[in-house]
Amino acid sequence: MKERRKPGGITRVTVKNLFSKPATIVYPKSGSAQPQVEKHYRGRLLYQPDNCVNCRLCMKDCPTGALTIINDGTREDKKMRAELNLGLCIFCCQCVDSCRRGCLSFSQEVNLVAPDKAGLTVDPGLLDGKKVSLPPKPAAPRRPAAAAKPAAKPAAPAAPGKPAAIDPVVAAKLADAVTPAVSVVPLESVKPAPAAKPRPAGEKRPAAGEPNGNGRNGTGGK
Repeated sequence: MKERRKPGGITRVTVKNLFSKPATIVYPKSGSAQPQVEKHYRGRLLYQPDNCVNCRLCMKDCPTGALTIINDGTREDKKMRAELNLGLCIFCCQCVDSCRRGCLSFSQEVNLVAPDKAGLTVDPGLLDGKKVSLPPKPAAPRRPAAAAKPAAKPAAPAAPGKPAAIDPVVAAKLADAVTPAVSVVPLESVKPAPAAKPRPAGEKRPAAGEPNGNGRNGTGGK
């Protein structure tokens, strides 16, 4: 059976919270300072146009299209500025990672409210009315140069009384050089063998053991 709760449990929790400190703070409040946030908190975007080359990689990688890079000057004489729509920004800081010149960063600014939509479009190059100054981006560490390979060890001398081993490729070349060349005789110089004379009619083939006209013994037969 389930245990029944005793009455008055909610009353005890309520009385306990009445005398404890609140978990939240009153903000904004007249005279109150900026609320403390973590060091790596990704707040309002910051932009420094001094090192910007107008590559616009940050705009291409922005998933919501909240950032716009504008060049009010020419290609040679750049006058860069940026516009950030806080209503679209999701504070992922992908633009910060994509910038190769270190022109973008994030701040701990959390007061991003505005009375209308037009007030959500801000200049990330200004913070509290002052021009943003970002530290230079550290250079990427260089990879250590590969160590030089040690020189190949010389071949060990052959043992006395035993011939040194020969490379198979070298041995094949030596075999081809030693093989004598085969002389080719043209067919015109080869004389055909004389044809055998026909045996006269009625002449019998000599019997076996009897000498024939060629000085050889016959083999018999008709």
